[in-house]
Amino acid sequence: MLNLCAVSGTFSLSAAGVVSYDFDAIYGTGFIELVGTGLNFTVQVKRRGNGAWVNSSCMDATNGTPYDAGDTISSAAGKLLMLDARGVTGIQITYSSGAGTTLYIGAAPYPFTGLASGGYQTIFGARAATLAFVPTITATPDYSALDVVGGIQTITGASLVTARPIKVKSLVLKDKGGQGPALTFMFFKATPTGGTYTDNGALVLGSGDLANLVGTIQVVAGDWYTPVSGSKVASLSGFDMVIDVDSVDLFALIIHDGAAWNAASTSDLQVELGIERL
Repeated sequence: MLNLCAVSGTFSLSAAGVVSYDFDAIYGTGFIELVGTGLNFTVQVKRRGNGAWVNSSCMDATNGTPYDAGDTISSAAGKLLMLDARGVTGIQITYSSGAGTTLYIGAAPYPFTGLASGGYQTIFGARAATLAFVPTITATPDYSALDVVGGIQTITGASLVTARPIKVKSLVLKDKGGQGPALTFMFFKATPTGGTYTDNGALVLGSGDLANLVGTIQVVAGDWYTPVSGSKVASLSGFDMVIDVDSVDLFALIIHDGAAWNAASTSDLQVELGIERL
């Protein structure tokens, strides 16, 4: 079963009725966002191991007003926090006076962010993920020790919500040229801007960027092996590195650590970063 960090459903309501949304079990609190006017409703959930619908407590995420299980809630518009949502696999809303209202249902271990229009920001993504990228490198001239490889790398969507940390769990490298260079990966929570990070140029790390450095991984010559002639692969795992991000993206510099490296092509190096979203 794929455990999702976030799921959502969208429903256009009639005068009265029942809507429900099923999803894989979630890890923490769930959220319901309502857009519209004159909606009266009760909330029920079902949990992993028990397929029955049961009344659920809620709390208004705007003003903190609690609602006991089974309460009828009147709301013109707003966002509700479900209490004790761990293991929930479905949400059901029984409503009246809902004509013309759009109901957005979601569940996640962190708050959703409403859009300026009042709509719902849908966030999909697996808790465990592999983020792959191919840095554009230089075939000529050679890389020297402490040169930057490929410039600044932006790893888009590492986190599913702004400023929520991730864990780096593994790193897989593929070198189509079969040379297996010694490299250091430097991870930053914000875009490095205060130094010199040009591809195939010497690294000059800015003091402000040092403050945003959140982790490193070294790949040495002994980490590489040759699965087929003409290529090399390095697979490193067992990390449990908690990394902060300022946005939803993670940033990286790849530094060449060894003797001169002459890449065969600009796409020789392929990177796969295994992460866990917290």
